[in-house]
Amino acid sequence: MGGAPVPALADGTARDGWEGLLGRADECRRLAGLLTDARDGRGGALVVRGAAGVGKTALLDHCAERADGMRVLRATGVPFEADLPFSALHELARPLLDRLDDLPAQQADALRTVFAVDGGSRPVNRLAAYVATLTLLTTAAEATPVLCLVDDAHWIDPASAEALLFTARRLLADRVAIVFASRDVPGFDGRGVPELPLAGLEPEAAVRLAMRAGLDRRVATELAVATAGNPLALVELPVTLAEERRHGWLPLEQPLVLADRIRTSVLAHARDLPETTWRALVVCAVAETTGPALLDQVLAVDGLGLDALDRAVDAGLIRVTAREVTFRHPLVRAAVHTAAGPGRRRSAHLAIASVLTGPDAADRRAWHL
Repeated sequence: MGGAPVPALADGTARDGWEGLLGRADECRRLAGLLTDARDGRGGALVVRGAAGVGKTALLDHCAERADGMRVLRATGVPFEADLPFSALHELARPLLDRLDDLPAQQADALRTVFAVDGGSRPVNRLAAYVATLTLLTTAAEATPVLCLVDDAHWIDPASAEALLFTARRLLADRVAIVFASRDVPGFDGRGVPELPLAGLEPEAAVRLAMRAGLDRRVATELAVATAGNPLALVELPVTLAEERRHGWLPLEQPLVLADRIRTSVLAHARDLPETTWRALVVCAVAETTGPALLDQVLAVDGLGLDALDRAVDAGLIRVTAREVTFRHPLVRAAVHTAAGPGRRRSAHLAIASVLTGPDAADRRAWHL
């Protein structure tokens, strides 16, 4: 898998060979194996799944750069096209549409119909369109191995997702590889396709990445812990820190104050949450406790209950169990805290203080006040 060294990725990681992504050697080797198998006629697919900013796109980009001798097709899910059937599939397959005449007539007509291409005349037959997708990719791969990269798969329209997963589950002696990148939230069901879970960087790799942005090692270590090794945050946040915090003269603010890009990315699934859910999330972000009993009391001050968090649970932002209420990632808490604004945060602090009435909670009550 040769190739000259190339510059660093957007998340700051090096790109010198398959193992050049900082802290991602195992993941890169697995992707390298997938591509090698496809070139050798053993098709396969993989779902890379992880939190916002954890480096999924970086892995797809690195994969594309190492796809020597392969034709690379790409598509990216976007929320505003999620209701347009087959829109993501059209983005991916558009470079191959000149091959439709190579398909069996019924399959070619199915794709012409779903893509609104001249000649498509029958009612939409989804099964025929799914089979046609498989045939189109495998036929193209007879000339040149094909690599399909689907980013933000949690946002692609359901029809495209079904067609591509149908194809991914049926690759056998085909020179085709498909890699999906999806957040670890509801919205993309990759059952039947192997998954590669992508977590934050290991501590030493995370510290090294933060230090590349000019942080003192001690501060870099604190930031690595506060971000759970999230590469995007480790690259973006250092430039937002005041000099006294970059050098460790003052401690990092907790929760972190996130840059707009990170906050927008982390809260992408929260844009349609109702106001009551937002108020409940802010209370959770401000509170120091994770106990559901106390949080339920605090929410009651505002006429809410823990059920106000149900939509946030469905959006993959927070977890609620009988024992604790926790954000799925430290950056989610920081993003909610930052996005809330001072007015909402003050209201939450006052509500928390109002229920901390016992003598053993005097210090916490004073802090919130």
